[in-house]
Amino acid sequence: MLALEEKVRMVMLLMPDLVLEGKGQEIVDMLEEAYLEVKARKEIFLNEAESGSYFHHLPAEERDAATASASRGLCEVLVLEHLDGDVVERFQQMLAPMTEKYGAGSFYESKDKWECKRDLEFFFPALDALPVERTLCVIKPTAMAATANGKTLAKLVEEEAASLGLFVVGKRQATLSQIEAQLLCKEYEGTADQAGAAAVLKQEPGCLAMILEGRGAIGKLQLSCGPLHAGTAKMRAPTTLRALFGTDSTSNAVHASLDMEGADNEIAALFPDGTLNVQRTLCIVKPDAIANLMAIRTEIGSAGFTILKEKQTTLTEERAKE
Repeated sequence: MLALEEKVRMVMLLMPDLVLEGKGQEIVDMLEEAYLEVKARKEIFLNEAESGSYFHHLPAEERDAATASASRGLCEVLVLEHLDGDVVERFQQMLAPMTEKYGAGSFYESKDKWECKRDLEFFFPALDALPVERTLCVIKPTAMAATANGKTLAKLVEEEAASLGLFVVGKRQATLSQIEAQLLCKEYEGTADQAGAAAVLKQEPGCLAMILEGRGAIGKLQLSCGPLHAGTAKMRAPTTLRALFGTDSTSNAVHASLDMEGADNEIAALFPDGTLNVQRTLCIVKPDAIANLMAIRTEIGSAGFTILKEKQTTLTEERAKE
């Protein structure tokens, strides 16, 4: 059994026809009878642009139909969980009878763990509200020289990170040892791909490791990378890094830390003491300069500094003396 924070949660989207027919509670009852707990539910209106964004990975004809259907009225979003953490697998066992009962295209669901993360962030955005984190991004040897749209994977990672409010605070190229490669293959443990995934990481010309920092960095990088298997990424998440640069389940272009503990261990292994030199300082804008705050922010940025966190406060006399 998994701890609460490790449990996978998936999304089920009920299309407007089901909502209009009042089938929501009937479906919830059916799910709960199968021991799938509904952790959250809400009605939502998706306009055409939002619907198109959510269904962008579907084949053109199916995408257009789903977009038109979803934007006709209110949808209902259900967040599902199972005590043992296998909610996706259990739902898939119910998929055929539910489709037969309610019709194809009447609902959509997260199909794997990566889609669970994507769908939760789409309907319940939370990553920008998380504390500042660090995560490890490793570009695998098989993708070091690859380009897409004239850009290397390293360049695209940095651009994607910047657009998500993340900053590269460490970077180094290295040929990984067996121990280091195995550390980065936790996601493959217990699968037939485990040995192959470690072997890929040890190839020449080595890897490029980058530390990304910012709010929700771990989840943001995972969403940018896409599903673990590059083939799945090409079908279900065609704009992600693994879809653009990966070829299969092990040569999938990029590694991303799974969680905070994993990120800490991986960063410590690939950036030992003395290899990462990042300093932080505090800047206090005094009351008589608050009117120039925007100009000060701009000046700080143009000097190459990154503002990780800021807040406005009123200092007591005692605090000011400190």
